[in-house]
Amino acid sequence: MTHDQIDNGGYQPLVDLAQQIIDIQTAEMHEIEQLLDAKGESLLTE
Repeated sequence: MTHDQIDNGGYQPLVDLAQQIIDIQTAEMHEIEQLLDAKGESLLTE
């Protein structure tokens, strides 16, 4: 839904908010991956 707002949204404040949400979530995921890597764990199951 957030990507849809960015791709097809017509109301710019919502498009901007959607992009901010994606940016924040991506940064959080990267941080979690780094923390897990430091502990020798992974988000991926093998």
